[in-house]
Amino acid sequence: MPTPTIPQFTRDLFPTDGCQVGVMKLSESARSLVNQVVDGSAFVNPVQGAISDAQGALSNAFNFEVFVPSGLSGGGQTIAPLSFTGSISVFSGATNAEGDPIFNQFSSYGNNTTIQTALSDAQGAINGMQVHSDRLSGVSMFKDGGSEFGIGGSSGEFGGIASLAGVASAYNSGKEMLKNPGEALEDHFSPIFNSVLGPGTDAMGTVENLMNGDVLSFVEEFPFGGNVGDIAGQIGGVVSGVQNLMDGDKSAYIGAVDYLAKQALGISVLDFYMDPCFLTKLMGSIGVPGINELGQEIASAAADAVQDAVAGLVDDTIDL
Repeated sequence: MPTPTIPQFTRDLFPTDGCQVGVMKLSESARSLVNQVVDGSAFVNPVQGAISDAQGALSNAFNFEVFVPSGLSGGGQTIAPLSFTGSISVFSGATNAEGDPIFNQFSSYGNNTTIQTALSDAQGAINGMQVHSDRLSGVSMFKDGGSEFGIGGSSGEFGGIASLAGVASAYNSGKEMLKNPGEALEDHFSPIFNSVLGPGTDAMGTVENLMNGDVLSFVEEFPFGGNVGDIAGQIGGVVSGVQNLMDGDKSAYIGAVDYLAKQALGISVLDFYMDPCFLTKLMGSIGVPGINELGQEIASAAADAVQDAVAGLVDDTIDL
């Protein structure tokens, strides 16, 4: 059975003579600001420079090359030791890309999967911070066609900048609403954006320093010097630190959403006690004694307030 086709109709546009469209009146400055958000020029990822530097340092370490002199097994070519898959014999006389000698004994090359895996994990951490910080900074909203981002700059189960800012602001206000009088103001907003407020840049700086320092030094001596397990452990530690930082931001967001949902339920329960029959009886069965006593107290106070308001209205009428 052939697939039915939907006919296409071409319609004339509505005439606009005498029509008006209701719009919000904005000042020139307000229009400029909104237009910058719309065209994507309003946001910048503050971690981007550090991410690029970390990526460059990792690439330098992974792609470090040495020249193997002719006359040796597989010699006469330039190789990247960590990614070379063959077997090349080398001895004193091998040089780096600048021609500096780097070896002082005889051995043979072969790729090392432990270091390759560790560096791949580091690459994953850098990529993860790129996606994470783009989302927290709002830059993700303008990566059209990017597989990592959905509508509004969302990534997986986590929303983009509008959702994040709304949850953070509501959480901040919700915590303030329920705190005891006289308690100092506490910042419940910024933990959701922690990575773009400094720590993300620091984390990428740690990756860069490790790659330019111990890792590159290890690669320059490979396969003659250093301990594979030690250097892989250092890389793994930095990778874990980056992941923990991102997980902390996500946990703060999840915690805020959970709190707001429970707070909304708590406010709804206040109304339960305004129904003297069904909802109050329901709470009498599912609420703990202390909660029910509070509910009855709140309901009684609300009833008294209504009576006072009515009495005041009557008095005002009489005075008139």
